[in-house]
Amino acid sequence: MIFTMFSLGSSLSFAEPATSAGEDKAQKGPISLILGDLSWGATETEVLNDAKMRLEKDWASQRKNLDTLGMDQLRRKKREEFKTIKNSLARFDLQKTGFESSVVGHEYQMGKNESLLVQKVMGQSRYYFFRDRSLWKIVVVMDASRSKSLTGFVREVGREFGRSASRTFRNEAGQKKLDTVTWKGPDTIATAIDQRGVFNAFLVRFVQVGRGEAIQLELDKRPKKKVAEDDMLTDLFEAEDRGATQAEPSLVDELTGESHELDLNRGVIQERRD
Repeated sequence: MIFTMFSLGSSLSFAEPATSAGEDKAQKGPISLILGDLSWGATETEVLNDAKMRLEKDWASQRKNLDTLGMDQLRRKKREEFKTIKNSLARFDLQKTGFESSVVGHEYQMGKNESLLVQKVMGQSRYYFFRDRSLWKIVVVMDASRSKSLTGFVREVGREFGRSASRTFRNEAGQKKLDTVTWKGPDTIATAIDQRGVFNAFLVRFVQVGRGEAIQLELDKRPKKKVAEDDMLTDLFEAEDRGATQAEPSLVDELTGESHELDLNRGVIQERRD
């Protein structure tokens, strides 16, 4: 069996991928691959263009085995997906947006000129956060049903990200349990967070080193409010129908949105060439 890992970059597009800062993806390191062809500081427009290109590439790869009618239906589907992403834009100014009681309800502040775009990649929810129209954080929400504990989840992620930089624990029924694990790269910090208590999810937060760290510190200092189960969003983990014959993607593929395989001799991720 081929062992696959999370795919952190974007994998869909109708043309060449967006390159907002011209960075080479291969130079970013494994943690920063979540950005794909984007860079920290990308604008809302650049993230939307990247999503459009990702969807166009996905359409082009699927159209090869379709007739004219099938291609037209797929094209309309991809256009609707892009429209959904575009319409997901939320600004956290004065009025409620519906995200307050969601799994990312603690990931932003009101009245700080923050905004959010949401994408579905390989069946999981990916949230792009902006401060002053500049990308500083990406949050990936993973259904926790495939892992019994954060430890197992972290073990698989850690094969890609390497040794963790820090860990925090919580006391639960008199037992010490893992609560968060953080990895740090040159320009990106990734933190895996156990959110199974209410949302049955693991949340992986990717934050820009420097500017993003300062914004996240502001958030972490705020008191946490309790979220009622009745307020949970019901569609966070709706998986797309990938067909009965398609192999289940690995945890790493789902996290990053691209298909990779691990070369155990080299210990690095390589993009799978089909």
